[in-house]
Amino acid sequence: MNQTSNHISNDDTYNKMDESSNSHEGAATLAASINDNKFQLVYQAREESVGGSKLRMAKNIVDFAKSYRCGYVLVIDGSCWISPDKGTSLLAQIEGNEKLDKYEYVVLPLDHAVYIAKINESIVVEEHVKPTDQAINFLQSEQNAEIAILAGGYAYEQLASQQYIVNCDLTLFTFESESLKFSFKAINRALIANRLYHPRLFIPAVITILPLLIIAFLFSPFYNVGNTRTELDHDNAFLDLNVKSETAPVIQAPSVPQINLQNNASQIFRAIRPWVTGKSINFLRTCRLKTIAITKNHLAFVGERMSNIKKNQLGCGNSRLNEISQANKLKVTREQSTWQIDVRLEPSPGQSSERIDYIETIERLELLSQHIGWRLNILPTINDNKQHLKILFQGKEFSSQVLTVLSQGLSNYAAEFIKGSLQFNPNNLDLLDAQFEIEIYTKSSQNL
Repeated sequence: MNQTSNHISNDDTYNKMDESSNSHEGAATLAASINDNKFQLVYQAREESVGGSKLRMAKNIVDFAKSYRCGYVLVIDGSCWISPDKGTSLLAQIEGNEKLDKYEYVVLPLDHAVYIAKINESIVVEEHVKPTDQAINFLQSEQNAEIAILAGGYAYEQLASQQYIVNCDLTLFTFESESLKFSFKAINRALIANRLYHPRLFIPAVITILPLLIIAFLFSPFYNVGNTRTELDHDNAFLDLNVKSETAPVIQAPSVPQINLQNNASQIFRAIRPWVTGKSINFLRTCRLKTIAITKNHLAFVGERMSNIKKNQLGCGNSRLNEISQANKLKVTREQSTWQIDVRLEPSPGQSSERIDYIETIERLELLSQHIGWRLNILPTINDNKQHLKILFQGKEFSSQVLTVLSQGLSNYAAEFIKGSLQFNPNNLDLLDAQFEIEIYTKSSQNL
């Protein structure tokens, strides 16, 4: 996993930078501007993969930030960056961007300096902020490299005078609402935004919720009923009325038995998302990944062993594979021609869901398949009475958005995850096939 430098260099480049630039063990921050629009830039931030269950992700994020005494984090697709202060990350917008596949450097002119990022295989390996004249000298020394020049601030005039003209239409967001996704947030706020639980949230939650509960109780019917009864008792005692109140017997409504089924498909789609999307899976695909087999509580990554391939073929090497496994605390099993990584899933418990009408269920499944662009196949089942469906989603376009749509779309349905798989071509990293098999329990219209 990529780790950028954790401190500002001592060379003249950084010594001449604006005094508002701060060095820190976790990241560097700089008060910058583009066309007089001020923003706080965070760069050279330390990064760590935080995949796994939500409890594990929350613990890893908090422990990672504490280890460098940082109070702000940025979490995207299972990766976490830390910072001593709030601000915006350009690195998070650059990594994995298809528009930058052919470039080795990305250059964004600010108003009084130039931001330069070095990329390798879609990963940022270095970040620098240089005064404009030093940036020009640096770019001239890298004249054989592919350099992406982006539109930016006033420093662009000096770059353009040296023939460094805008050649890439990528927009990096630094202010307004577009940059919020790439902005560092206070740890508690980041945990809540990503729906992650950690014990550190308990006390703030109690402090926030307790006054609201007290107010709600004071205005609730129960509180008013108690006061009214007390007032009536007082009036009766004052008037000395010997009237006995008669309370009508309470007859409980008969309970209607209904079979509710566990809905675990939604939880499993959320649990696997950090493992099958984001940077970790991109790294593994460059390690000649072939298949990912998915069950209710297990993931198995299998790829070709890279020591058996030619040097001119794709593959980042066994050292990269070791780095990924160590960063995620995983064990790599190597055989004669393959490697394998096994991950135990810890999804949230499935929620109890009622059966929904067969026709409504089919319509929802068709809408989901159209939305993600996948095929929907209804598989044969032993019990063909419109009570039990076995379906297969299958497609060749896969992303975290697909998993989000499936998770949210099936959240209220009695859907059980059976198995899934992703197939890759190790020679060109392409996804060959993705499929998920699910069982859904319905009820026919006669039972409505």
